[in-house]
Amino acid sequence: MKSIKFAILYGFLLWLIPFIVGFLVYPVREINYPFFETIMPIALAACVVVFGTLYMKDVDRSHIAEGLKIGASGLS
Repeated sequence: MKSIKFAILYGFLLWLIPFIVGFLVYPVREINYPFFETIMPIALAACVVVFGTLYMKDVDRSHIAEGLKIGASGLS
């Protein structure tokens, strides 16, 4: 893996940011549940794209192998 430190940090942030978004928009859940159910996957997908790009931008060897390693580690 490129860096276990970054993998753990990005994995934690990948959990934390959608959690905070869900906490902040929770009042919307009571008013408009379908809108809440739309916001959460978008927040998660945006975080995955940002952190995946940040992690993979400096990988100079096989991107596929690195992606498989980080995916199999369960940190993503």
